[in-house]
Amino acid sequence: MTVASAAVTVATTATALHAADADPQSVSVSNVGAAIVYLGGSDVTTSNGVPLAAGASVPVGLNGGEVLYGRVASGTVEVRVLRQGGG
Repeated sequence: MTVASAAVTVATTATALHAADADPQSVSVSNVGAAIVYLGGSDVTTSNGVPLAAGASVPVGLNGGEVLYGRVASGTVEVRVLRQGGG
């Protein structure tokens, strides 16, 4: 089991927050920017995504092969991602 962290710049198109892994993994996302980041699958939009407010964090459990994406309404926002599990 591995633990990895990354700073990811989320844009106005769906942005992968981590790499896919064949094994289940736990991902924690912290919004360190000033705008809302919308979370979801590769089809995430500002209308269907789960909003993550500025300064907020959320843990997400993922099955093997799943990838969490983020998107913002305008500009870019930095998030910090902590991933545990996988290969």
